[in-house]
Amino acid sequence: MDFSELSALIRSYNSFGLFCHINPDGDCVGAVLAMYHFLKGLGRSVYAVSCHGAPSFFRFLPGADEVISAEKARQLTVEVAVTLDCGDEKRVGDELIPALRRAARRVNIDHHISNNSDFADLNYVDPHASSTCEIIYRFFEQEKFNITPDIAACLYTGIMFDTGRFKYATTTPEVFRVCSALVAAGADPGAIAVRVYDQRSLPHLHLLGYALSNLRTDEDGALLWSVIEQQQMKEMKVTDEDFDGVVEVLGAYRKSEVYILFSATDNGRVRVNLRSKGGVDVSGVAVKFGGGGHRCAAGLRSKKPMAELIESVLNECRARLREWGGAGERKC
Repeated sequence: MDFSELSALIRSYNSFGLFCHINPDGDCVGAVLAMYHFLKGLGRSVYAVSCHGAPSFFRFLPGADEVISAEKARQLTVEVAVTLDCGDEKRVGDELIPALRRAARRVNIDHHISNNSDFADLNYVDPHASSTCEIIYRFFEQEKFNITPDIAACLYTGIMFDTGRFKYATTTPEVFRVCSALVAAGADPGAIAVRVYDQRSLPHLHLLGYALSNLRTDEDGALLWSVIEQQQMKEMKVTDEDFDGVVEVLGAYRKSEVYILFSATDNGRVRVNLRSKGGVDVSGVAVKFGGGGHRCAAGLRSKKPMAELIESVLNECRARLREWGGAGERKC
């Protein structure tokens, strides 16, 4: 991947907005903050923007307190808007699309196979990369940029998160080479893992318990799902960030191949988190219903009634499981 145009653009402009996707995960936050520190180091005017802020379990990362909310960014005008880990411009959230469109130049850096590049002038999309943070590392490497401990921590967090703690097939020798360099530059793997995975809220644990105790299965256990209604969310006092990591636990069942968490959102939509052990491409399921993602991890949000959406998504997954038949190659 040749980053020469991005390098030239950075030399030519002074103000930059770095946009997270809604409900940002570790890869998104890590990539945004790594670029934030990089551009700050060059003396540029930089704004890190997130519709929902940075989740509490990523706020240990240097610069996380500098991320501004949609309310503060509503009137933001920058010369260059950079979306990181966003499959399309809608992923930044409706409130931030006007600020994104006001920019003179737009850059799209992402690794989702479902990425729609029509919204940007410069596109750096590699669906084979483990994470957006890996792509950012390659850019820094090409620039011969001396990675600081702060940037190393941000990039390592993103790679660790999007490789599922190094268990997905995207965990290549290149990933370990990059992570080795980041650890040498100051990232602390043990401390980062503890802060990301072992510092969750009590509502998160209640939510996890509810999801596990209300599991439903089909296709001889290959299809597994759980549903969280708005009423349960209110009773447990959960927030959006409390959902992080819940669907992954559902896949611990040995027979499961596709596992899904359906949940209500505050704005009346239904959130669907889909995971696969590799036999079924759940990104195709997500795209069919207006979402996107990766083969083994995808998601969507829909205005359809929950019961109707659940049945439609489950039927699609059933069809794909039967087509796979348990004998095909697993690619995660």
